[in-house]
Amino acid sequence: VMQRGWEAYEEFSLFARRRFGNAIRLYFEIDPEETMRVGAMQFARACEEIGYRGNVSTLWRYLDKDNSGQITLQDLDSKATAVLADFKLWVQEKFDDS
Repeated sequence: VMQRGWEAYEEFSLFARRRFGNAIRLYFEIDPEETMRVGAMQFARACEEIGYRGNVSTLWRYLDKDNSGQITLQDLDSKATAVLADFKLWVQEKFDDS
């Protein structure tokens, strides 16, 4: 089961890089209201809308490792999440005191 999940994730990641360039752009496409949480139904609809034709249910089970019924950018790409957090911190440090 985990192998199929990993394969679905790899396929989705390749699709996302080709279509959006990176996971952050993809995430804000599937979470346009920027709630920072995406449920299963919203994820499935978004996959259809962006043209992803892979195994969405297997992908969802792989991404929602904690079975919370929601995923975040962290679930999609933990490295991208860390880069975004570091950038946000840098902006705050650089410009909040100005």
